[in-house]
Amino acid sequence: MANENTKFLSKILPSDLGGKPSTVVFALGNGTKLELNLKDVSEETYLQLALHGLSQKVGDSTSSLSKDRDFSGAYAAMQQVVDNLRNGVWSNRAGSSTSDLVTAIARILKLTEEEAQAKVDTATEEQILAIKKNPQIKEVITKLQAERAKEAAKAAPKLDDLMKSIGL
Repeated sequence: MANENTKFLSKILPSDLGGKPSTVVFALGNGTKLELNLKDVSEETYLQLALHGLSQKVGDSTSSLSKDRDFSGAYAAMQQVVDNLRNGVWSNRAGSSTSDLVTAIARILKLTEEEAQAKVDTATEEQILAIKKNPQIKEVITKLQAERAKEAAKAAPKLDDLMKSIGL
């Protein structure tokens, strides 16, 4: 019988230990399992699953940026995921999709972004939250966001042109 420390649901993918080709195994904490092989679904369902997964994967890349409403950071994160997917790269955690947090840590501690990313990858959620609350980290992240805003402003329409378009 499952106890309260047992994980409620585990999803076992083909790339996981014990995974099966083209199959996701859903294992409940009480030992019950349900499997779905992609070969057992229609072409339309397969397409819908792919589109849902694409939406989720790209959307997930913005999750840490939504609270601060960092739109330019979110766009950069989404673009990195899309570029990776177009180049056949599913996951690239070792630095090519670099968050502001990783960049801030690298700048403050004088590390490479790859070294900082490796440290972040081993941190717990609690440790990450504590690091994000650090005033030095917040200051550098604010500067990074300001740098992106400055770059975005260069490409934006001129304010005079926008004002003229509304009659001012």
